[in-house]
Amino acid sequence: MTDERHFTPPPYLSYFLERYGRARLDLASSGRPERKWEELEPHLRGKPLYSPTYQEDARLFAETFSARYGLERDFGMLPVPGSSTANYLAVNALVPPGGLAAVESPVYDPVPYAVRASGRRVVEVPRPPSRGWSLDLEALEGALREGARLVFLTNLHNPSGAFLDRETLMEADALLARYGAWGLVDEIYLEFRRSWREETALAFTERFLVSSSLTKVYGLGGLKTGWLAGPREAVERCGEYWMLVACNNPSPAFFAAAHLAPALEGMLEADRPLLERNAALFRSWVEAVGLEPPLEAGSPLRLLALPEGVNDLELAERAYRDHGLFLAPGSFFGAPGRIRVGLFKPTGVLEEGLDIVAGLLGGRFA
Repeated sequence: MTDERHFTPPPYLSYFLERYGRARLDLASSGRPERKWEELEPHLRGKPLYSPTYQEDARLFAETFSARYGLERDFGMLPVPGSSTANYLAVNALVPPGGLAAVESPVYDPVPYAVRASGRRVVEVPRPPSRGWSLDLEALEGALREGARLVFLTNLHNPSGAFLDRETLMEADALLARYGAWGLVDEIYLEFRRSWREETALAFTERFLVSSSLTKVYGLGGLKTGWLAGPREAVERCGEYWMLVACNNPSPAFFAAAHLAPALEGMLEADRPLLERNAALFRSWVEAVGLEPPLEAGSPLRLLALPEGVNDLELAERAYRDHGLFLAPGSFFGAPGRIRVGLFKPTGVLEEGLDIVAGLLGGRFA
């Protein structure tokens, strides 16, 4: 009897789970550390967190988070357990079996794996550093001409943190309309920008859906609450697929998220001094070590180019083995020779981790 494996986990997720929570120092994780109950309890005291009414949790969550966008236009919103679930649903609902999806490159590693695991094919659309990690619209049109039915993007970009502006997204939207395709923008980092309500693709496009959650910006990953929003026709198709997978969501988590919604802006504002302090620390460190300054666009992500000839995978392995330092190699995202650094962590952790990286680079792992 043979053991046939029909699926292997995405390399970065396997790498991440082997180290996350075990490392002494973590510069790899990209969002806010998980909040403690003491921070949340004052906002939830006395609030109902469960309803026996079928899908009442989804209704309250959808109404609350639709209102947060402040849009006058009508759109659909599907509550789901996180942006990864939303992305998976969009691929399965909007791309026919065996069909083609266009995926940005570099990209968060699990995305193309989710496309292939769903029995769809991937065509890459470059977001090269020579363009400031922006979108190659000519390549996008080529992918649509080839038959791509869905275009996947991130904004802010994972791993570089680059911001996709309104003009670029509107040009992409026009191409989607011309070829009868849909777009999906994972906006899980966008709310780090104060002007996110004007910058979400929901505000000015017709063919883009948006996925997001409360994990990276607000440190509420334990709630496992997210959403897929956009043109009602497309979201309803995704909702039909969601019925096959789970049909409803866990009431306490979605009720809690809805009750916490009024406090989210204040939570982030309280965190901004830490983010600004760490950004300044990182900027000074890059200059002192003599590396190329990475892009800054309001994200806590920095995609750092290593000195020529330094292997990012080998650097990360040595950092973990010798110092207990967890790094995210760019090779997992399609950006070899770089490491992705997350700034949303205690300043002392960032400082010590960067000192270790500087020592390894100075001695070239000797």
